[in-house]
Amino acid sequence: MGLFRSSLAGIFLVLTGSIAFGADAPASRQDIQVTLSNFSFAPNMLRLQRNMSYAIHFMNSASGGHSFSAPGFFAAVAVAPEDRSKIVNGKIEIPAGQTVDIVITPMMAGSYPIFCTHFLHQTFGMKGEARGRGGGQMRTRLKPGIIGRARNLRAYATDAERKLWYKLRELKALGYHFRRQAPFRSYILDFVEHSAKLVIELDGGQHGEDKHRVRDEIRDRALRSEGYRVIRFWNGDVLMNVDRIVECVLAELDPPPGRLRRPTSPQGGGIK
Repeated sequence: MGLFRSSLAGIFLVLTGSIAFGADAPASRQDIQVTLSNFSFAPNMLRLQRNMSYAIHFMNSASGGHSFSAPGFFAAVAVAPEDRSKIVNGKIEIPAGQTVDIVITPMMAGSYPIFCTHFLHQTFGMKGEARGRGGGQMRTRLKPGIIGRARNLRAYATDAERKLWYKLRELKALGYHFRRQAPFRSYILDFVEHSAKLVIELDGGQHGEDKHRVRDEIRDRALRSEGYRVIRFWNGDVLMNVDRIVECVLAELDPPPGRLRRPTSPQGGGIK
């Protein structure tokens, strides 16, 4: 059996802005400044275009610290490798009088809650929503409840998922940042590296059945339409030889010079 199966201040802050993702991305990067001050947030509406790069400058002019918490939003954007450590558990902390800069590229449309996690800030109105519009194919928002389901899947990960996740986290030293059980459109991806546009799916034996193969192909086709590559591994292969699995992942992330990336097949095959 082959190892390699194809195939996102102040007490009364209300953020009512929307984030619009268009289909065609201009070549240049745009700069955005977001200012947090006592009882205000400016601008209160952000409009971003899908597949375009943005340099966002967060500036906290308030006398106390604030957080920009948006787990769904940060799951829907690709973050520059050098800025990923600034986002912890889906939020950015901005101390009083300080600034934080990140570079992002929106990857999909959706509607995302944004709020401050500091004591009582959300209770007294420091919350809002970012709304994505447009975006070519796969325009649907995240399904209701999908974020909660993803959290549940992370909490009750399979042995194979835990074993591979431990290894994938080590790849941060190489500049790669994988997310696990990440909501994307109407799907939850086992593992995804948005900057590299690489999705890793782990499959149990039921995925060999016809009905599951058809579902996997529909899912993979939808992801490929967004520019993502999908690679699949059997759970058993991960448990038996996780180091070999990581070698396969690295080959997809950074193929040797002169060698093309291995083509993916939706029904299996690959490395023997």
